[in-house]
Amino acid sequence: MKTVRLSRNRANQVLAVLRELRQGGTVICPSDTCYIFAADGLNTHAVQRVWELKGPQRRGPIHVVVSDLEMAERLVYLDEPALKLLTEPSLAPVTVVLPKKPCVPDDLTGGTGSLGIRLPRCQLLKDLAWSLGSPLTATSANPSGGQTPYSLDEVVAQVPPSRLPRMAIDSGPLPAGLISTVVDLTVRPPRLIREGSTPFDLIVNMVVVANTAREKTS
Repeated sequence: MKTVRLSRNRANQVLAVLRELRQGGTVICPSDTCYIFAADGLNTHAVQRVWELKGPQRRGPIHVVVSDLEMAERLVYLDEPALKLLTEPSLAPVTVVLPKKPCVPDDLTGGTGSLGIRLPRCQLLKDLAWSLGSPLTATSANPSGGQTPYSLDEVVAQVPPSRLPRMAIDSGPLPAGLISTVVDLTVRPPRLIREGSTPFDLIVNMVVVANTAREKTS
């Protein structure tokens, strides 16, 4: 496994990572929550490789991170509550599940017809997704049921050497404990899929306010 350690002059390093992603490879990458298996979310073969890394029992939906709202609008049907949750700076990371558009492969959604997306606060992920022109898979870089990794060492300790991706980005240890709250906005009221660092009751209140404002102006 080739390890890239980011420096201030990181243009060539990012280009090497992009080459791997464009070839359908998976890259172990730091994020604003934990280390993740990043791959081109619109490349079916790349998504299948991520499933293999997570383990044979992992065949559900895989959430993604996007570079900006324009990319999000190409993938899912956004509404006002989703926009608020994706862009509110006071919230800890929130992943919103929304109806997918036809360009999103079923392999990524697990056949659910919906996709979980997040607008990360990690500039590296935004830059990679923007340059790739595709969302990046954002599942934690550990086998299913394993420990959430907050350093590259914690990833390597859980994944057999023969199964490690060909490339990893090492930015050192990340702050432990920050978890994205995952909320399903395809139903009303919203449904909590995974508890995280943003309280679900706060999310529900924000969704109610956004829906009420939309109904008053419609």
